[in-house]
Amino acid sequence: MATVWLARHSSLEVDVAVKLTPASEFDAHRQQRAFTEARLAAQLVHPGVCRVLDFGLTAEGDPCVVTELLQGETLEARLTLGGPFTPIEAVRIVLPLLDALATAHARGIVHQDVKPENVFLARDDHGRVQPKLLDFGIAREHERPGTWQRAGSISGTPAYMSPEQAEGRDDVDLRADLWSVCATLYELIAAQPPFDGETCDAVLAQVVDSQPRTLFEQALAERALSEIVQRGLEKDRERRWSSATELSAALADWLLAQGIETDVTDQALRPRLERDQIRDTLESEAPFLLKPRRRGKARRLMLVAAVLALVSTSASVLRDHPRWAPLVAAGWQRTAAVMPALAARLRD
Repeated sequence: MATVWLARHSSLEVDVAVKLTPASEFDAHRQQRAFTEARLAAQLVHPGVCRVLDFGLTAEGDPCVVTELLQGETLEARLTLGGPFTPIEAVRIVLPLLDALATAHARGIVHQDVKPENVFLARDDHGRVQPKLLDFGIAREHERPGTWQRAGSISGTPAYMSPEQAEGRDDVDLRADLWSVCATLYELIAAQPPFDGETCDAVLAQVVDSQPRTLFEQALAERALSEIVQRGLEKDRERRWSSATELSAALADWLLAQGIETDVTDQALRPRLERDQIRDTLESEAPFLLKPRRRGKARRLMLVAAVLALVSTSASVLRDHPRWAPLVAAGWQRTAAVMPALAARLRD
């Protein structure tokens, strides 16, 4: 579908990667598709997403996406050359990927094509590894569906495609990505995807109708990890993990139980687990706090509420002290005057 070229930025004098998609008179949606990929990836400022630097058209009208140049290899290449990963290695790699997807999902972006080929194990000058999510070419936005997508069309890679994608449904959501992550995790451990066949139709039929052998049944992983993966591969998406943070927390818990304290990027799991649990609670109980346009306002109001709580606690301690009693009384009068307005803003 495209080729990736090493290029030199003539003004900045740095090497970059250029993804060139040949234009085709038989595919009127190709330019829009390339632009959508560039626009969506550019919105995601996260170490786990390949950074987009520019988008344009060549003199021949071929769309091209300019990105940071990565050093390393794809997860697919590593799997092909090095064989399967141990369960611990596989989970340590997947956790940063889930963190990147959580950022995308918070913006209403569903990748739709998570697979080993689209995960790059980037290495910096010090040899540190950072998994990066590539290729948002078929990503969709919940509130702004891509105009290149035809109604009822099937988008994705069969072996990693969720049942709702395989059926060409128009209501694909973030849980499709969680299916793909678990299919990828399954393959990293088993050296083959959970669904496989000689033709695309055969694979899609398995995705919709068949149950793969679990990792536990194959003696490739203990029961707890196997059940985490199998929940992600539930046909009924209502029974899958509900968010990337929920799946991430389950995997982090499993790693900690194995005595592992960090993911492959050396990020500590315990603070991450606490953060994921808080974020997951907010996503389910107070999603308005996570909306980008209102996050600043919400933080300010939460800070005011925290200050008032501190004032209240301090006042309860000082009100019986003769020296401070008049000051506390005056403070309470001023606080009572602004509370109705603050309460109204908090309700909004």
